[in-house]
Amino acid sequence: MAARAVILFDLDRTLVDFGVDGPILDRVLFDLTGLSEGGARFDGVGLTERGIAAEAARLAGLSLDVAFERYASLYTPLLHAALQTRPREALPGVRALLGALQAAEGVMYGLATGGMRANALLKVAHAGLEPYFDPPRGAFGDAHEARGDVFRAAALDCGWLPGERLVFVGDTPRDMEAALEAGGVPVGVATGAFDEAALRAAGAAEVHMRISSPPYRWPCFYGMDTGSRGQLLAANMEIEEIRS
Repeated sequence: MAARAVILFDLDRTLVDFGVDGPILDRVLFDLTGLSEGGARFDGVGLTERGIAAEAARLAGLSLDVAFERYASLYTPLLHAALQTRPREALPGVRALLGALQAAEGVMYGLATGGMRANALLKVAHAGLEPYFDPPRGAFGDAHEARGDVFRAAALDCGWLPGERLVFVGDTPRDMEAALEAGGVPVGVATGAFDEAALRAAGAAEVHMRISSPPYRWPCFYGMDTGSRGQLLAANMEIEEIRS
């Protein structure tokens, strides 16, 4: 029997893309530091929210604990309000993929996102992805400044053991680098600001243009190891049934 696989997903621009975080980050960092365009003062792409708060603490001369508490109290209500102006949808192909993983034997999946748990779960709920993350396994950026630490914690929370396949799916070079640091296979999706070349340069083993694929309806004995149509979601359900 093949070893179990654990697959961990970044969230923003990998599973969802609401486009609201930039203005919120600027406002929160201005309130924390008094500096305009705070989000543009350092490269926050692929960082954890605790890592961003640490930079804000340095700029404002605050302790990290105080800065993070203020950061969280400001950010989450602003995010909740901003999401109400956005469509309640995930990126194309995400529901079908998560549905297939949910039905698959020998696969555990979860989130490995730099966002705070509260913020990540708001986005998951707004995209209608709660049924696929119940309970929400993985790790978040509340407790970790480094992306690699988030990935390692997420793997353990999903029950990963040495010798099992460990895959990280994300959209930034930092995701790819952190996946390698954590001992996993980095898979890039060019659904964000970075193209295939940038993701491969950071170590991506594979790069996909989107998280989707044609319906997979027939067995394959050459690497996929699916012995019967009964194991294949698309062989037994219509596309709309898979999406729902």
